[in-house]
Amino acid sequence: MLYGLSARPEWFRNIPLSLIGILPLDALPHRGDAGSVETEQFQLWLGLRAVTSITGNALAVPPAVLERTLDLWRVNLAESSKNPASTEHRVNQSMVNWLEKCARGDQGLLLPPEEKRIELTHARGGGT
Repeated sequence: MLYGLSARPEWFRNIPLSLIGILPLDALPHRGDAGSVETEQFQLWLGLRAVTSITGNALAVPPAVLERTLDLWRVNLAESSKNPASTEHRVNQSMVNWLEKCARGDQGLLLPPEEKRIELTHARGGGT
């Protein structure tokens, strides 16, 4: 969802996915001394995940960039684990899980996520 609108695959029809895939290297790379995923990269990687989900296609990114992002995101996850019920922690956990699945192939492919949305609320028992 973007500004209350659901993005459609046709919005990306005329944009080569290869151009989107190089954004983490060319447009918004991690700073060399970054100790975690910073705000701009956080937003970029959520957007990359959204593109794969919306289009149903994998995005190729440099494998080293994917690995570094996963390492940095694990730091974010560790930091947010102090408040495991927070939205931030649930997003971090979901992103680490997704990035780990993407990194398994060692090809730098961001795969469409199995979960279409990051669950931001806790499921409650008892039908509520």
